[in-house]
Amino acid sequence: KDYLRFKNRSLSYRKLFYKDLKLLRPRTANGKWYEPFDPVSGANFEENVGFIEGNAWQYAFMVPHDIKGLIKLMGGDKAFSNQLQKVFDIKQFDMANEPDIAYPYLFNYIKGDEWKSQKLVKKLVAT
Repeated sequence: KDYLRFKNRSLSYRKLFYKDLKLLRPRTANGKWYEPFDPVSGANFEENVGFIEGNAWQYAFMVPHDIKGLIKLMGGDKAFSNQLQKVFDIKQFDMANEPDIAYPYLFNYIKGDEWKSQKLVKKLVAT
C-alpha cells in the first residue's frame, strides 16, 4: 500500500509537464497553468513561482527515478536528446545547482549519444 502511494506520488511530475515547451510548468490550485510563465525565470536565486533556486530548464530532467518515462513523455529518444542539448546550448545548465548536476550524464540513456556525455563531462571538468 505504501509502495503504491509513493510510486504514484513520484510520478506526479507528469501532471506538470507542458508539452508545448517540453518543460515542467507550475499549475494554480485549480489546475490551470500558472501565468505569466517564463521558463528561464528563477535562475541565479531569482524568486520564481513553482521552482526554488532554479527554473523550468534546470528542473526539466530532475526525475532521476523515471528517466525512461521522461524520454517517452518528451516524445522519444531524439526529442529527449534535443531538449537536453538545449539546456547546454542556451546556457541554462548550472553545475553547482543540484537539480541539474547530473544532466551531462543523461545522454547515456540515448543509444548513439553517449559520446555527448563524455564530451560534456571532459569539458566541465576542465572548466
